[in-house]
Amino acid sequence: MQRASGVLFLFLTFSHVLWVFSDNSGPKFGSFVTFGAKTANLNHCYSSMIQANVFSLLPITRIVTFTPKMYVKYITVSSKTSSILSAKIVQGGVDMDGLRPISVALTSDLGGRLSAEINAYCR
Repeated sequence: MQRASGVLFLFLTFSHVLWVFSDNSGPKFGSFVTFGAKTANLNHCYSSMIQANVFSLLPITRIVTFTPKMYVKYITVSSKTSSILSAKIVQGGVDMDGLRPISVALTSDLGGRLSAEINAYCR
């Protein structure tokens, strides 16, 4: 029974990796990730700090959701540690018609701790 649960764990981990890398819109990687295009006339309209204060050998994922009061044109996600993170917009997005909630999934790809800041700029 113990071996079956180990095989299931490996299968689920491998499936997650395939799912992340097979998506056409794909996550963006690095210690600084951007969505959209920054221009000089944008106002800072949202900021949030995400911290998972646990150390993990597996990736840690958190989803940040916010509802903007203006149209979001540019989003930045920056790692507050030296670790690489991936970010993917899973709901809403930049340059969308209407003021809809925006959800961004953040993952510490190599495990460790997740500490990131997300900023949105609106027009």
